[in-house]
Amino acid sequence: MERHIVHHHSSGSWGCGAWHGTLWLQWKWGPISGQQPIAVNKLILILIAALIWGRSWSGQKVLCYCDNQVVVAAIRSRSSAQTQIMHLLQCLFFIEAYSNFSLATEYITSANNAIADGLSQDNLYSFQMVPGACRGPAPIHPQTVEVLLDPAAERTSPAWMQQFRAISITALPPHSPNLQHGYEEI
Repeated sequence: MERHIVHHHSSGSWGCGAWHGTLWLQWKWGPISGQQPIAVNKLILILIAALIWGRSWSGQKVLCYCDNQVVVAAIRSRSSAQTQIMHLLQCLFFIEAYSNFSLATEYITSANNAIADGLSQDNLYSFQMVPGACRGPAPIHPQTVEVLLDPAAERTSPAWMQQFRAISITALPPHSPNLQHGYEEI
């Protein structure tokens, strides 16, 4: 079973960024996401990465480095007393099952996560030094955060499934015969 490693970071000011291998993503905080507690924003970023890259991780283990111990503990225990974090964990479990991968987390200090930290502050210089790095970020559906943060959503309803499909895009491997503009919609 192959193992993928994902580095991610959320800044309190600009937004968030993640990378794995030569692929990367960024998200600038909007009015809804910018007002969330930092643990929520870090978990949102893990969900965005899982939505974008999850299908390419099918049947594999994924290790996500995170500099927030609340998020690491919540993912490890697969539970949280905080309602909003538990809601996001349920979304993550759904994505894991839907895409058939297993996610684990490890704590990393921000100092040891410089590339992802740079992406989260819209500083692309450090990531451009990664050999073979993609020129642009993975596209993210503009309503991703709103769909994930909707606590009233019924995640088993046809309406939510339709919203989920709309925000779910996956980066395909470069050798994929279905490659069209680098990404495919679920």
